[in-house]
Amino acid sequence: MSVLLTPGKLGVGRIGDRALRSDGTPKVQGQFAFASDLIAPGMLWGHTVRSPHAHAEIVEVDISEAVAMPGVHAVLTHTDVPGAKTYGLEFADQPVLAIDRVRYFGEAVALVAAEHPEQARRAAERVKVTYRELEPITDMERALESVPLHAGKPTAGHGYRDDDRPNVVRHVV
Repeated sequence: MSVLLTPGKLGVGRIGDRALRSDGTPKVQGQFAFASDLIAPGMLWGHTVRSPHAHAEIVEVDISEAVAMPGVHAVLTHTDVPGAKTYGLEFADQPVLAIDRVRYFGEAVALVAAEHPEQARRAAERVKVTYRELEPITDMERALESVPLHAGKPTAGHGYRDDDRPNVVRHVV
C-alpha cells in the first residue's frame, strides 16, 4: 500500500511511498517564480556569447561595437576575470570564459550586461569572435598522442598514478 507524504509535514517514509515536492503545485499552476522571472529595480540583464565550434583557437575577440550600444553596461571576456581563471569540481581545468581556444560547442566566450534582455541579446550578436577551427579529436587513442588540451597539466598529482601522456587525467590499474 502506497502512502502519500505531504510536503512541509514530518512523517515516516518508506521505499515506495510517494513524496510530493513542495514546489510541485505552484509550478504546475504557473505561480512559481523561476530565476528568470525575478526582477529588481536597476538590475541588469545578461547574455552569453557562446562558441559555434566544437574545437577552435580564438584568434581575436572584438567587443567595441557591443560596448558602444545604448543600454550596455559591460562586455566581459577572460581578461576581466580576476584571480584564477579556471574552476572545476575535481580539477580546476575549466575556464570561466574561454581563454585561447574553445574545447566544446557552446563554450562561453564573453558575457554582456545590459538594461534590457533584448539589448543584451543584440549586443552579444555584435561581439565579433574570430576563430581558427581545429579538428575535434573524438578518438581516445588519438587523444593520447595529441597536443595537451590543458596547458600545465592541472590534473597532475591527483591521479592514482601520474601519467606523462598528454590528455590523461588519471591512470588507474
